[in-house]
Amino acid sequence: MFTMELRPPAQSDRRHGLSKAAEMVVSAIPGIGGPLGVVLADVLARPYNRRMEEWLTDLAVALRELEERVGDFEHLASNEAFVDAVAAGTRIAERSRREKRELLRNAVLNTALAVDPDEDRQHVLFELVDRLPPVSLRLLKFLADPQYREDMIGNEPPYSQS
Repeated sequence: MFTMELRPPAQSDRRHGLSKAAEMVVSAIPGIGGPLGVVLADVLARPYNRRMEEWLTDLAVALRELEERVGDFEHLASNEAFVDAVAAGTRIAERSRREKRELLRNAVLNTALAVDPDEDRQHVLFELVDRLPPVSLRLLKFLADPQYREDMIGNEPPYSQS
C-alpha cells in the first residue's frame, strides 16, 4: 500500500532559505530594519505555510482515496513521471491560489493513474496551468466540459433573443 504522510514538513530548506533572505533584505533598512524584518517574515510565512500545508494534505488525501478505489500505488515511488508531476505541482502550488491547486492536484492524480504517461504532454500541461490566469483556465474548462458549461449558464441560453 502506498502511504503518504498527511502532515507536510514544518519548514523545508527552500522555504527556510527564502524566509531568511527576506529577513536579511528588510533588516538592512537602517533604524527600523531589524524589528520590521521579524514582523515581515512572520506575516509572509503564515499564509505560505498554510497554502503548502493545504496543498500537500489535499494531495495526500486524494491519492489515498484514489488508491482505495483502484488498488495499490506502491509503484509510484519509483515512477519518474509521477515524481516529476508532484515536484512540478508543488513548485506551482507554492505561488497559486486554490483554483489552480485543484487543477494541479487532478493533474498529479491523472499521472498516478496513467500506465505510460506522456511526459512531454505532462510538462506542457503544468506549464499552461502555471502561466495562464485563472480566468483563462475557467474558459478552457467551460469549452471542454459540457457539465461545467451547464452549471455555469443553467438551462437558459447564454444570450437572449429579442
